[in-house]
Amino acid sequence: MKKVVVLLAEGFEEIETVTPVDLLRRGGIQVDIAAVGKDKIISGGQKITLQADIFLSEVESSSYDLLFIPGGGLGVQNLLADEDVPTLIRDFSAAGKWIASICAGPKVLVNAGVLQDSCITSYPTVKNEVLSGIKSYSEDRVVVDGNIITSRGAGCAEAFGLMVLEKLVGPEEARRVAEAIITGLVL
Repeated sequence: MKKVVVLLAEGFEEIETVTPVDLLRRGGIQVDIAAVGKDKIISGGQKITLQADIFLSEVESSSYDLLFIPGGGLGVQNLLADEDVPTLIRDFSAAGKWIASICAGPKVLVNAGVLQDSCITSYPTVKNEVLSGIKSYSEDRVVVDGNIITSRGAGCAEAFGLMVLEKLVGPEEARRVAEAIITGLVL
């Protein structure tokens, strides 16, 4: 079974977190939510609360196939402020493992120094903040470059989640999940 770890910090964007997690679990992926901070109960930007499964300190990169970093202004600021987050990102990158991020989340990847050779996308207002740490920028809804998957924002969460699922378990399973939720997306 494929495994994904999600880094979740206070102020995360709910749609960008819950939609991909839901789609991945529907596709048979084990998803562990890792709390970045001192509490497993974490509130998002819209005051929706989630409970993490583990703490960041418990994450072993060798146990996971993909690292997922959601967006959300305050959530991303909190991820940037944690000294252990860049180390985990670099571990995934060095091992050639999948890394996925949406909205403002790519700022965390730029901060870790893993996007120099990548084409990415992000939320439009953070474009200028990521440009110096990447190869090129796209305004596509979802961008896959090597082992990096990025997306623009909450309105792209479904397409992003389905792309992550496709890269982990294949297009057939992604199509099955898309059909089961009656998506309007063409896969």
